[in-house]
Amino acid sequence: MKLLVLSPVFPDAPSDGDRLRLYHWIRELGLRHEVHLACLANPARPADFSAGGLAGRLRSVHRVPWPLWRRRVSAGAGLLAGEPEGVADASSARMRTLVDALLSGQGRPAAAGRGPFDAVLAYRLKMAPYALRFRGPRFLDYTDCMTRYTERRAAALALEGRGLQAAYQRRKAERLAAFEAWCAGHFDAGFVNSGQDCATLRAMNPSAAAALRVAANGVDAAALAPPRAGRPPRDPRSLLFVGHLAYPPNADAAEWFARRVLPLVRAAEPVATFTIVGGDAPPRVAALAALPGVRLAGFAPDTRPHLWAAGLGVCPVRSGAGRQNKLLEAFAAGLPSVATSLAASGAEARDGRELLVADAAPDFARAVLDLLRRPALGRALAARALALVRRRYAWPDNAAVLERAMLEATRAPLW
Repeated sequence: MKLLVLSPVFPDAPSDGDRLRLYHWIRELGLRHEVHLACLANPARPADFSAGGLAGRLRSVHRVPWPLWRRRVSAGAGLLAGEPEGVADASSARMRTLVDALLSGQGRPAAAGRGPFDAVLAYRLKMAPYALRFRGPRFLDYTDCMTRYTERRAAALALEGRGLQAAYQRRKAERLAAFEAWCAGHFDAGFVNSGQDCATLRAMNPSAAAALRVAANGVDAAALAPPRAGRPPRDPRSLLFVGHLAYPPNADAAEWFARRVLPLVRAAEPVATFTIVGGDAPPRVAALAALPGVRLAGFAPDTRPHLWAAGLGVCPVRSGAGRQNKLLEAFAAGLPSVATSLAASGAEARDGRELLVADAAPDFARAVLDLLRRPALGRALAARALALVRRRYAWPDNAAVLERAMLEATRAPLW
């Protein structure tokens, strides 16, 4: 099968969840199929113009430079035109020209038909308009239901008394819902990270429900397993949160834990510390480094040393959608964890079996203290969490969901 992948980012690993998911799809599909990539690339990010570890899995790579200011201009223009904001920021005339050239076989008119590809995969809703220019089998990896994410953002803002911002997010959700539901009926298959998000999309367009499938994020359990020798012991009083801090739910999680939960923990365990690992911290998160017991470690090209050194993982994410890769990685690294019910349900992990779950700040602090004081409980939870990861979240198994759907639609043989 000859597959053209369209992406709003260049995929690499390790990085944020968006890039990591596509990185692994390409690594798996590229083993047996001819994969070509066309993407928007950030000139300020050197990794966007490197091989990124995929040189052996991509037959060709085509990049359109797309700096942050262009994304913002496009988003503003789309907002004025009534387009979904999360789609309009990837609207590029150069990308459309590139896609048309690739689909036409670099010469024949685009209207001539399918061109040299058997199928097209649009990665994220942003790429759907480009994929719709293809006349053959086309697929959309929603990753998360953006309507669900935006509705939760609106609800959280309303609870905080930020009425105007909540109203804006509700209007944004309405536009996204219409477009997400419409797309479900115009692609041969759509893929979603979590069962909850998949159910939401199916309810939005019941006639296209059969085309929507769960293709979960994965984790490389072997790579994340702590080495048997040669590493320092875990610091039993070190609490860890990992996440890309430009993502609002991650920024909110870090700030809420540092300001609302950590003081309660330190009142009982004064030596407890909280390390935040992640790049692109907004000012309000950067300011947390001034708080007692808080350390802002910044972006880490390899998060494993942090995962192996910490005594306890925390995932205090209170809004968003999909499945939290940060929690799966903590499980794979053998790190006992406390998470909100939102994060735990995304990972399909159970309170008291694979982790402890709490939502209110005093409850979260009590759960953290419980694990700090009962290391045997932490070890038991971590062992069951690792078994869950190995059983359900292997990248090759989850990439097979995409591969089967594509082969069914294209009737292409396995290589």
